[in-house]
Amino acid sequence: MSGSNTHDTSTLLLKISSLQAELSHLQHRYDALLAAKERAAERYKTDYKKWRTVKQWLCESSDCGKEVHPLLKDSNYDVYRRASSIDKRRKFEEIGPDLSAFDEEEKQTSETPSDAMGRQQEVPSTLHASRRETTISTEVGMRSATPFKPPFPIHGHSTGEELATGTSVLHSITLRRDPPKRRGRYAQATDATTINSRFTISKERNHGVDFQYDEVVKSREGRKHMLADDCECCRGYYEGVGPLPKPLQKPLWRSPSSTPTKKRRLSFDSLSDCKENREDIEHHKKEISRHRHHWYRAKTPPGYWDIGFPDTQETSDINRRAAEMYAQKLVEVENEARSGKGRYVERIA
Repeated sequence: MSGSNTHDTSTLLLKISSLQAELSHLQHRYDALLAAKERAAERYKTDYKKWRTVKQWLCESSDCGKEVHPLLKDSNYDVYRRASSIDKRRKFEEIGPDLSAFDEEEKQTSETPSDAMGRQQEVPSTLHASRRETTISTEVGMRSATPFKPPFPIHGHSTGEELATGTSVLHSITLRRDPPKRRGRYAQATDATTINSRFTISKERNHGVDFQYDEVVKSREGRKHMLADDCECCRGYYEGVGPLPKPLQKPLWRSPSSTPTKKRRLSFDSLSDCKENREDIEHHKKEISRHRHHWYRAKTPPGYWDIGFPDTQETSDINRRAAEMYAQKLVEVENEARSGKGRYVERIA
């Protein structure tokens, strides 16, 4: 029984000692916070007095400024205000109390051992910084001793001439730069066999202009002399009907024979028959077409309306069809220029 009582007494004493240690720690912490509060209050009072002094001085200086302002011109008033602000700052430093001693005292009281260790670690870094500054200054001195050579030739000076040390060339010279490189659609063509490089439009046969144009013509006689064109709806009609039917023919008094009189267009017809049929269709179109232009509309590039990016095979097929379209147009322009009746003529070298 006595052993249990002694054990309880020892545990109670340990708890009391731990509580006393914690209480003393809290007491020291409270004292430190109270001292910091008193220092902050003292500093607030000092700053408040300083602010009251500066405010009173500003009021007095503003009254003086009101008396001086009417005597100065508007253009010189800004200079006066800048000068007065500098004087105010200088006088503020003279009139205000010196807080350097108070700041040093506060830093010493609030400094901890960890801050002291950090200060010791900062000393080598400052030494390295000073060494780095000295090396940079020596490098700058060595570079200034050598003459300045610009990377590009300078306008007004020869390439072999050296400029004196310290010469400023930022605002007084213009550098010669290479012309910008032409890439993409703006790249210069390496092959001079294009249509525009070989042929041009004759002004005498194009109403006095050397470019393609279009205008609205409403008179029937004027539209007859324009080029006949078609659209997506009319193209199937011309290909199905073929040549223009001949008017004022004798009536068929007898029934036609089993063999059709009209020649059938088969896939194995000769090229001459296809060409003749194409000429008949063009003649038919020229007689009745309602689509009239001075110049034929440009054809849509192959794959223009396709959605999405083409793969490698589709790209090669599109390029092949575009090359065929360009070759066909080149042949048409060459034939028109050789005939001597078209609007295209060869350029004179």
